[in-house]
Amino acid sequence: MARYQILDARMRKINVIEWDGRADLGTQYKTCSITPDDGMPMWIIPPLVVTRRQMILALNAQGKLVEVNTIVASASLTVQLSWGETTSFKRDDPIIMAMASLNDWTDNDLDDLFRLAATL
Repeated sequence: MARYQILDARMRKINVIEWDGRADLGTQYKTCSITPDDGMPMWIIPPLVVTRRQMILALNAQGKLVEVNTIVASASLTVQLSWGETTSFKRDDPIIMAMASLNDWTDNDLDDLFRLAATL
């Protein structure tokens, strides 16, 4: 038996299994890729919501807080109020998605930001 990694459609490691390379794995991994384990850690699902404090600290830790505040300051009053008064940020919030677009952040960048925020 050897160690194999299970990769989802976005090529993120979601599991590691002991497998002989032949046994039927059923339908659970039907849409996944199965390759020899590379020893890297598994992908961690990012949280869907973080607090305002966590987001501000994560942006600061990544060196993005000044850039984001500059963009918000030049945005509409609605955006400024939404950004300044929110108590939490959802991963799919339109303001977060707009901020990501303006800064050319990828989905992985956002996932990393939310993962980091959850630790703060």
